[in-house]
Amino acid sequence: AHSLRRWSEPRSYACTPQAQISLDGASPEQLKDVLSAVAGTLRSGQSVDRGLCSRLVLIVGGWQRAVSVAWTLTVWAQTQRAIASYRKNRVQFVKWLRAGHGCESCTANAQAGPVPLGQPFPSGHSGPPAHSRCSCCVAPSIDV
Repeated sequence: AHSLRRWSEPRSYACTPQAQISLDGASPEQLKDVLSAVAGTLRSGQSVDRGLCSRLVLIVGGWQRAVSVAWTLTVWAQTQRAIASYRKNRVQFVKWLRAGHGCESCTANAQAGPVPLGQPFPSGHSGPPAHSRCSCCVAPSIDV
């Protein structure tokens, strides 16, 4: 939640640079609206929905771009939430779980095996998303 709050501060921008998703130029009110929608989507257990995408269309322009941003922000938020929970529960190692066939980066991350929590995987990411519309996740690992 701390990372999400940080995004709504004045003069900040929401972005997952590793996934090349950015909301530069969005007003603090727009960011607050988008982040509230992401949080609501996560709380409800829903996938990226029309409500979130509709809000993003106004900021990023274009439905396809809005879907990419919504999907990627949701995966980023889920990862941040998982990592915070793992820290709280003293998880020491995580592994990258590749979704589907995965891209080269995601495949390399999954094949790397467990890494210390918070440390980067081979692609340089400490967790998903590694790219736009990435649907991978990290999970606790006891295979060390």
